[in-house]
Amino acid sequence: MRKLPDFSNEDAVEAWFKTQPPEVAIAIAARASLRLLPTVMGNFAPNANADKVLGMRLAVFRATLVSAARAMCPADQIQQAKRLQDAARAAARAARFVYTDDSAGAAARAFRSATAAERAAKAEAAAAISFVLSRGSAGAAATPSASATDAARAGDDLPAVFDAALWPDESEAPELAQGWASFRDTYEQDPVWGFWVKWYAAMWHGTPLDWALQTQIALIDNAIWEQGPEAVADKIREIEARSVANMLAERIDVTPAGRLTLVPQPFSSSPTVGLLLQTLEDALDDGTREGQNYLTEQSYQVVLLRRTLTRYGNDPQRIEMDVERARTSLLKDIAEDILPATTGNQDLVQVLEDIGGTLRLDDPEIARNRERLNKVRLGRISEDVGRQIAKVAVDVAAISDGLLQEDLLEDQYHLPGVTQETAELDPIISLGAAERNSVLEAQAAQLRLASRLTRVWLYLKANKAQIIMNGVSVLGGLASIIGLLLVFVG
Repeated sequence: MRKLPDFSNEDAVEAWFKTQPPEVAIAIAARASLRLLPTVMGNFAPNANADKVLGMRLAVFRATLVSAARAMCPADQIQQAKRLQDAARAAARAARFVYTDDSAGAAARAFRSATAAERAAKAEAAAAISFVLSRGSAGAAATPSASATDAARAGDDLPAVFDAALWPDESEAPELAQGWASFRDTYEQDPVWGFWVKWYAAMWHGTPLDWALQTQIALIDNAIWEQGPEAVADKIREIEARSVANMLAERIDVTPAGRLTLVPQPFSSSPTVGLLLQTLEDALDDGTREGQNYLTEQSYQVVLLRRTLTRYGNDPQRIEMDVERARTSLLKDIAEDILPATTGNQDLVQVLEDIGGTLRLDDPEIARNRERLNKVRLGRISEDVGRQIAKVAVDVAAISDGLLQEDLLEDQYHLPGVTQETAELDPIISLGAAERNSVLEAQAAQLRLASRLTRVWLYLKANKAQIIMNGVSVLGGLASIIGLLLVFVG
């Protein structure tokens, strides 16, 4: 491990930074900016111009996001790094001139945040220390020790700098934690600021959003940023929609009758898949024989996998998702003594692991999707939002055929606020079995809804399709919930 300076000694830190790779300086400066961002989440001054305040907030958010993305830019992506560097400079200039009342302490802190991001992106590491060691804001006294911890992590693994909570102990910076909580509770479902809540929550907890997604947002044209928060939110929504829509290896098409349909990505190796499915069927037969493993045809995992075999045998993405869900559920039931750890049950777990692993090995896209799905954390949505999404899902199902229609009608049942009285009950998995696995069921259903509804929105938008249901445009209905879908898929 590299020798670290005393981060309370500005001269020592400045000298140390001069010996480090640029990415280390950028990452540490970005983390310092992230820790103090709650100081710009509210108003900067009691009588501040609202447009300028919001512009300042957006510019500082942007500068910090760009700086973090620049730190994580692969070393061989030279052109991308240069574009990110230019973006950081533009963000810093915007933050410096949007709000000019230097007497407002929060505004001054914002200037330092933007300046740190700009200078770090230019690899002038020592110049960023004035911000890292800042004493003028809430939580700043704890920032040097936190930055020292970041520097220690960067010694062996730069991504580990961001894969840790900003404040392991929030009591170190209670004012910042309170400012962040207030911003989150106010704007979590706001169409303009909802993305920034999700982005900052991920950074706060040390589970950053996909870096490719962050880089796309960092590289949004300056002209769009200059139009203000609403224009930026619209562009982010489109970028996120494409990212969410691509979480599953499938596409939307239209039938000869003009109805929407789901087209799964074909198997790369049909003989291999046929063998895998036969192996799965044999394992299920063995596992349920004479109830020796306490698995029956009514068990959650068995019902789920039988449905996979009968309905999704030509869809490698769905097979991978379902076998992983069944494997997770089996392990959970065994750990909680709901099912015994018999050889048969353990063999079934291994078969499911082998099938999922083979599918991911055969198809790099499914492998990438699994990595992304493992990182997804569903955000909180209200029952009212759940019902809004469900209504649009039902409208889309009405103009769809086949599995797309069936899945939309089933999956909407797992949204908050949707009950037996207001939606079609899933006719496949019994309530009792599903209840113990409600989190797994809800996550899978909501991920499918998010991916497919955003994919349908993008398809209709690209084809300028205007479909009217009950006097309302389906495209318009989808547009109204896209921001909501993106909020709860992290």
